[in-house]
Amino acid sequence: MCGSYGIVSSRKSWLNTYSTLRIQNYNDHRAGEVAGVGDGAGMTIDLPVEKIRARAAKESIQLGDGFASGIILLDPGQEEAGRALVERKLREAGITGKIHWIDPNLQLEKDGKPILQEKSVIEMGRPMQIVVERPADLANTKDFEYALYDAATEVAQAQLRAQKDGEVLPRVRVMSLSSLSQTFKGPMRPSQIPLVFKDLAEGLSFAELEALYNAGDFEALERLIPGTKSSLAHSRYSTGAPSTAEGAHPHGVGSISDDDHNGELNTAPANAREAEAIGRRKGRERLFPTRLPDSALFGFDMSEAIRYDGMELAEAFVRGLQPAGWDTDPRYSPEVRDMLRVMN
Repeated sequence: MCGSYGIVSSRKSWLNTYSTLRIQNYNDHRAGEVAGVGDGAGMTIDLPVEKIRARAAKESIQLGDGFASGIILLDPGQEEAGRALVERKLREAGITGKIHWIDPNLQLEKDGKPILQEKSVIEMGRPMQIVVERPADLANTKDFEYALYDAATEVAQAQLRAQKDGEVLPRVRVMSLSSLSQTFKGPMRPSQIPLVFKDLAEGLSFAELEALYNAGDFEALERLIPGTKSSLAHSRYSTGAPSTAEGAHPHGVGSISDDDHNGELNTAPANAREAEAIGRRKGRERLFPTRLPDSALFGFDMSEAIRYDGMELAEAFVRGLQPAGWDTDPRYSPEVRDMLRVMN
């Protein structure tokens, strides 16, 4: 059974991040194991602006006041083509700001020993951190987030369309892309999250962080751990979907609808298909892999409803939990509805 947890606070603090890491550390038993590899774990916090800005400065990149960032997984040997695909979709979405690619600040070894199993490292591919400067014509945060969502969605859709047409595009997986939040996730166990993603705790284990906390060295913890107002964390134990980097929760590429869940969302596949059909009717083709985790399908449905149907988050959330429209539509015979239930 998965584990899902989070914190919402009125004040931005390192303690909120620390508390979430603490819960993560004690939830390895809620994460599945596939061939010795964690079934997936992740954590979303406020975008660690100062850490990203400092790393960019080391690469002689001076960032302005507004930017978005996130981790994108590229396939080894296809990095240049993968970056070109992402940059093209950002421009097509109307984002004209400078685009930078920087080191993602990952740690794969500690004390001379590998942190992740080789299978996990291979599944992660070639991680890169993208930084997108906010253009003046997208000064409104909502408009910027929508444009980022459009670009990230189109990266995935371009690959699905190519697959459908028998063509080949470089495999690119957008784990996160937002000016408000960042998701750190992958095929690993929850306790490995702060070890791998150094932006969370400079590569220290939770035991090392806890030792500082127990010693009352809060100044050191404040330097090490980025502050957040809200956090969302998850340990995955899948029963019906493959273990992949993108299958780890939370889902969603930005602030529109990051989500995770515990249990099964049996309304998600049908609602995602309905969202796909609605989009096609409105001239917006949407495809999705048949074996996406139900929470990813749920996030897809919510994001589309918020972005394109003008729904508020709460309305989109409730719609996602309702059976799809055909389930009670009298125009469908009972036999057809039974067939659709089985198929979905």
